[in-house]
Amino acid sequence: MPKNDFLSRQKEREHAAFEGGIRVGRQQMCDFLTLALRDPEAIGKNTFSGKRILKVLNRIEELMTEFSPAFEKHDEADYYQAMLDKLLRQAYGDEIREGFYGFSDRYDVKKFDYQTGKWR
Repeated sequence: MPKNDFLSRQKEREHAAFEGGIRVGRQQMCDFLTLALRDPEAIGKNTFSGKRILKVLNRIEELMTEFSPAFEKHDEADYYQAMLDKLLRQAYGDEIREGFYGFSDRYDVKKFDYQTGKWR
């Protein structure tokens, strides 16, 4: 059996495990967000209906697709990171301006170094 075949299968298994972890994490986020949107203590007496929750979850999926380049080795990763931070700052407004953590503080992802032309 060629050595590369073993390494290739090992890499595929690692990638499958990684993707499985992402799917579990996303499903957990959807489950807990759904419960929070139905919780009068969190939302008030006008909680979200099931139909409205699905609309929110669908929009989350769209946003995750739109901003996925921010988390990848992508030519415009820094642009998407900056846009995500800008929109989050707008969403939170002045209420948490001091407590806002930028993208690089929230995520440990590689950044492109324009001086060296390499990802770091």
